[in-house]
Amino acid sequence: DAFKKLFPFYLSIGMTYEQFWEQDPELVKYYREAWKLKREMRNQDLWLQGAYIYEAILDASPVLHAFAKKGTKAIPYRDSPYEIYSKRTVKEEKTREEKNDDKAKAMMEMMMVSINKKFEKKGGENNGWAYFFTSKPAHVPNELKKLRLAVGGLTSPSLSNAFKSAGYLTQDVPADKLMQSISSGDVEGLFTIPMYAYAAQYYKSLVHAVNVPLAPVMVGFIMNKKDWEAIPEKYKPALIESIKRAENQFIADQKKMDAEYLKRCSDGGCTIYNPTAAEEKIWENSFKSDLHFMCEGTNPVVNKEFYDKIAAFLKEYRGE
Repeated sequence: DAFKKLFPFYLSIGMTYEQFWEQDPELVKYYREAWKLKREMRNQDLWLQGAYIYEAILDASPVLHAFAKKGTKAIPYRDSPYEIYSKRTVKEEKTREEKNDDKAKAMMEMMMVSINKKFEKKGGENNGWAYFFTSKPAHVPNELKKLRLAVGGLTSPSLSNAFKSAGYLTQDVPADKLMQSISSGDVEGLFTIPMYAYAAQYYKSLVHAVNVPLAPVMVGFIMNKKDWEAIPEKYKPALIESIKRAENQFIADQKKMDAEYLKRCSDGGCTIYNPTAAEEKIWENSFKSDLHFMCEGTNPVVNKEFYDKIAAFLKEYRGE
C-alpha cells in the first residue's frame, strides 16, 4: 500500500512504470534528488526573473513618478545579464583586475592633471564641508532622523552603522544606483559637499539643505620619509613655509567655495535653511552626544585613541 501511494508522485517526476516496479530500487532515490535539484533551479529562475523585473521598474521609476520634472529620463537598463553562472579562471580574473586597475590609474592620472592645472592657476583647490541635502525640511536632528539617508552605505559601512546606532535611518545603496534611489524617493537625504551635490544634480531631487557644516572634508600633504630625508636641510624650512601658505589659502577658499555652490543649488531651486542660534546649538549638542558611536564597534570610523590625542592637543592649543 505504501508503494502504491508513492507511485503517482514518482510518475509525476518522470519515472516509468517499469522503472518503479521492476528495475533497481536505487533509482527512486536519484529521481527524488533530481526532482529536488530541478525544484531549486526553478525557484532560482523565478527569483532571477523577479530581480530583472524589479531592476527594470526601478530604472523606469524616475519617469513614472507623478511629480517627475520636465526632462526627466529613465535610467538605461543594464547592458548585460547578472554573472551568476560564469566561472572565471584565476588567469582571467587577474587579467580583468589588471584592466580595471589600468582604467582606474588612467582616470586618476587625468584627474590629477586637472587638479594640477587648477593649482597652477589658483594656487590651490578646496572641497569644503559636508552638508545634509534632503527631500523634506530637516531643521533639527530629530527631523533628520525621520528620513532615509545615504551616509556611507556599501562604500563605508562603518559610517552607516555609526549613524544607525545614533538613531538615523540609513540606506545601503550602491554608488551606481544612488541617483536612481534619490529620484524614486527611496533615499530622502544625502550627506555630501555642496560642490558634489551641484555637479551630480542631487539638489534637484533633494530640494532642501540645512546650512550647518557638519564635517570638514580634509586634505593633507604626505611625503615618504625616505624622500623627505633626501631633501637638503637648507630647503626644508622654505618647503614647510610654502605648505603653510597653501594651508592658509585652503582655509581662506573653503567658505567661499561652499557659499558659491550652495548659491548655485539655491538658484536651481534648492531651499537653503539657515538655522537659528538655538537650532545650531541643538545640532552641536546632538553630534557631540552621538560622537562615541564613531569610535565603537569592531571596525570604528575613527580610532578612539587617535581621536583622544587630537582632542587633547586641540584643547591645549585653544587654552581650554
